[in-house]
Amino acid sequence: MIGNNEGLPGVKVDMQNYRTFFLSQNGGEWREEEIMEWLNPDKEDLVSELEKIKADQLDYLIISFSGHGGQGRELVMELNGSDYLSESRLHNLATRQLNIFDCCRAYSPFLLEGVKNRLELKAQSIYRTREKYERRILQAAPQMVRLYACKEGEVAHDTSEGGAYSKNLILAAIGSSEYTTVGAAHMRAAEQTVASHFDQHPEADIPRLLTGQDLILGIRP
Repeated sequence: MIGNNEGLPGVKVDMQNYRTFFLSQNGGEWREEEIMEWLNPDKEDLVSELEKIKADQLDYLIISFSGHGGQGRELVMELNGSDYLSESRLHNLATRQLNIFDCCRAYSPFLLEGVKNRLELKAQSIYRTREKYERRILQAAPQMVRLYACKEGEVAHDTSEGGAYSKNLILAAIGSSEYTTVGAAHMRAAEQTVASHFDQHPEADIPRLLTGQDLILGIRP
């Protein structure tokens, strides 16, 4: 989880909400040591950690970013008051990966003028929930999924309960079916975000695979 909370009180809420969700049975019972958090990180330190993660050749990786962002030739995230990270630096770090970006994608002259070049570029059945979660994740086809809190040119709204999209995404992941796929959770979250009269329209880049091959975000314990 990566966050930049300068002027955005909801970012810390997002990070806590994601942590609580992933540690829960609905979120797959991730272990504490599997969850890493960076709040207003130094770019060099973050990139170093990302390289270590890639070297580990993980079966499944989820990256969430909450905070300030802008759109140049690609999405650029502000890590702190002076460091930025291009979205492509978060691509293909694991065999199966889900990236969630709850930030603005408004066009920025600052980025479009070429600054990007300086940015570097309990148990169920016979299996416990975590075991069941792992089996389902490994069933999914290798893929790269991207979720965005808003369209290009729009802004993502911050609230006292966290990011408008992130809050709805977590709620949507706690579904009534055995598994909640990333696509299903995103669709429900997007509908709820728009229905809440926020002027943002979430988008997703999800492969058109069979449902059994899709990545999941939530699981019913």
